[in-house]
Amino acid sequence: MTNLVNQVLYHKIEEQLLSNFSIDKFLRQIDIALPLNIIGRQAATLRTCILKHEPRLKVNVIFPLFSDEKVDHYSAAEKKDIAYVPFNDLGDYLILRSVTIFLNPFLAQWILSQPKIINQISLATFEWVILPLFVKQENFYNIYSNGFSFDEPLHDDGSSSRWCWATSHNATVFILNCNQAGKYRVSFTLASNFPGCFFVTIADLNQMYRCPSSKEKSSDFFCNTFVFDCYLQQGTNKLFISFDGAPLIPSQPLEQRKKLYFCYSNTSLLRLDSDQGSDMVNTNNFFIDNVVVPVLDRVIRRIFHSNGFFEINTIGTDSELLAGMVGVKSCFDYQEGFVYRGFLYNHNLSITNGHSKLECPVMWYSLRKTTTPFSEF
Repeated sequence: MTNLVNQVLYHKIEEQLLSNFSIDKFLRQIDIALPLNIIGRQAATLRTCILKHEPRLKVNVIFPLFSDEKVDHYSAAEKKDIAYVPFNDLGDYLILRSVTIFLNPFLAQWILSQPKIINQISLATFEWVILPLFVKQENFYNIYSNGFSFDEPLHDDGSSSRWCWATSHNATVFILNCNQAGKYRVSFTLASNFPGCFFVTIADLNQMYRCPSSKEKSSDFFCNTFVFDCYLQQGTNKLFISFDGAPLIPSQPLEQRKKLYFCYSNTSLLRLDSDQGSDMVNTNNFFIDNVVVPVLDRVIRRIFHSNGFFEINTIGTDSELLAGMVGVKSCFDYQEGFVYRGFLYNHNLSITNGHSKLECPVMWYSLRKTTTPFSEF
């Protein structure tokens, strides 16, 4: 780990995150009847603060050691009730049936590439793991209603083009805009195997498109690109789609894909009412560059969903760059691995105070073994 990150920068990030950490909000996230593992260089400090709020909580402090550090560098007083542990051995010191919080995104990022430790964390966790990660900004998410099957291409999280098949005549896409509210040009493509009429509504605007007859069909599918210039709020925006044509019947249908009515793909958002990119931050300017590469949100979710965590939520950030991504929920899915299932409007779930802003793209994630009640659309 020492070779991957400057220790001064490692300490600085952890101290900044902890300075804006809300203990009250954190304690509302977890079950205080469960023991708590705190992993970080500032873990003992956080334990002292937490026990002032909730003295009944059993807290296990784990202090990660860099490869060039020795435990005898620390005094007996410093080592009291603290486990000084090399990075590779962190999983061996977790209390079973516990809640775990990591305090450093460098450490959390490193764990993404350590399947053994991830498995140990999953086995030790009764309900929650909370951790900060360096995340690549998303401009928007598509969250599909139950009228759709699953997002394709399967398991290719880096794909620049994704699509989803509707399994009924009517279906809804929730476009989650991660940028500021304003006027946008929204475009997307709808395709069907048979002729019919598409009726589409977004932001109180309607469009209709009737596919030509089969005799005029010039490709494998009937396709049309829809373009709307409309006002989008930050957060969810409802896109309703209706199609009256016949469905495609797959030759080897899966359980939820017996009839495929139309395909939704190629979503694009372009801001119209401001200088292009004026409200976005260029990640290349961050001092974090050349040290850690921010990870795609989809990659993070797939890793943890595949290791026993049923629900994952983004629950807080000090970065203006990532503010619109707070509150996105995904759930495990046996077919695709996971699906985005909703948006948590209750920002009281955040564990940050919101007082300071960091010039690095760090997002707090909550990993849960069960689902949050009443959080889906």
